[in-house]
Amino acid sequence: MRYEFSYYRHRGGRYPRLWLAKADGQVVCFASPTQTGRNIPGWCLVVAHQHEPRGRWSRDHYVLDMLDTVRPICLLSGLHVPWGADLLTWGDVARELDLPTASAKQIVAAEYPSLANRLNATEAYAEEQAVRGRGMEAVVVHFGHPTCRQMDEGYWESEHSAPTSDGREVVIRPGGNGWRDAVAVAPEGARVVGAYHYPGMHGGCWRIIVCVPSEVAEKCKWVPVK
Repeated sequence: MRYEFSYYRHRGGRYPRLWLAKADGQVVCFASPTQTGRNIPGWCLVVAHQHEPRGRWSRDHYVLDMLDTVRPICLLSGLHVPWGADLLTWGDVARELDLPTASAKQIVAAEYPSLANRLNATEAYAEEQAVRGRGMEAVVVHFGHPTCRQMDEGYWESEHSAPTSDGREVVIRPGGNGWRDAVAVAPEGARVVGAYHYPGMHGGCWRIIVCVPSEVAEKCKWVPVK
């Protein structure tokens, strides 16, 4: 299989990652900020490589011949948030990459450690609830872009909320370091595991991820992928 890949600095200082995957779940990194593209025996052969020197905007273009059992996985973060910010569990990541969970964890731990930490915290929370015979739901509280009047009335210092799938209200407030350190107020046992800020008008917006216990384990939205 012939595949072309360009490694260069994108707008916002973002660099792509190229991993290769086999049908049995094995994965290997071809190119990333810490790995230069090269021949990988049993995986791929670089049949052409062109380097265009442009300072920090330099570009490396590769043409690869990959084995028929190998497929490319190219990752690139969004302009303001890392790749995977919209994925809530390791199961979501595994499905997004079409890989076994262990392989998905290997890639994310290597390339996006902060995302791996969040997903590990979600997994640990789900396991805690399972011991109690409960399930777990990950809820996203999204808010921002207030008007001038709302900001004058304390919008950024106020609590914000979002409903669970069964109608309970998930309430959060800013912590000691503001919304990056958000704290769950309700329901009891809820825990904030991640926070992402999107710049924009009047302070932009926040996307806070909260783990919430559900009363019946069968309703749990966390499903481990083997």
